[in-house]
Amino acid sequence: MPGQPKPGPRPGRPTPGDPADPRTTPEQLETSLRGVLGEETATLTEEADQLARAHQILHDALQ
Repeated sequence: MPGQPKPGPRPGRPTPGDPADPRTTPEQLETSLRGVLGEETATLTEEADQLARAHQILHDALQ
């Protein structure tokens, strides 16, 4: 039908997960993870929060 959007990526827009267009460089990822994982934790709750933040950084980088 005319006027209906076509499925798929739009021209000129980034493709999700496109390795040719990384949002986060390996160096940025390493710096972010070192920053989070380098923090001292005193309790299991703090450590769980730290690991959750590191997991979120990895998750975001893989999107």
